[in-house]
Amino acid sequence: MNKKNLSEGIYEAIINEQVNKLLQSKVDYNIERQNINHAESSLILSSYIGYLVRAGLEYIHKNEDKNNENIGKKN
Repeated sequence: MNKKNLSEGIYEAIINEQVNKLLQSKVDYNIERQNINHAESSLILSSYIGYLVRAGLEYIHKNEDKNNENIGKKN
C-alpha cells in the first residue's frame, strides 16, 4: 500500500464514529440498528444514492424554474 493512502477501512470507521455521535444526540428518535449482509449492503447503498441523486436533480430543476421566472420578470 502506498504511504500516502490511508489504511483500508479508516473511512468507514470515521463515518461510523460520526454517525454514532449524531445518533446519540438525537434523544427524540426511536433508532434501531441491525447488521446486514454484504449483498444487502450494496442494494441499500445504491437505493440510497439513487434517492439522493433524484432529490438533488429535482432541487436543481425547481431552482432553475424559479430563476427562469425571475429572469422573465426582469426583462
